[in-house]
Amino acid sequence: FLLLDCDLYSATYYVLKITAPKLKPGTLILFDDFLGYMNWRNGQYKALQEISKELNMEYKFLAFSSEQALIEII
Repeated sequence: FLLLDCDLYSATYYVLKITAPKLKPGTLILFDDFLGYMNWRNGQYKALQEISKELNMEYKFLAFSSEQALIEII
């Protein structure tokens, strides 16, 4: 389980990049500030999209709240 409470794209990207070797199928990642605010597509969402493409990492969404998102690495 990984809780990402990074408010910025750069911090989220960095954490995902350095933890990538540990992100195996079944890993859950909770993004604290994923959506629900102005310009959310350029924050944690963008970092997840870039890392998943770069590492060929697949995931699925499990849950959402007003700002949070929970994914599972598959």
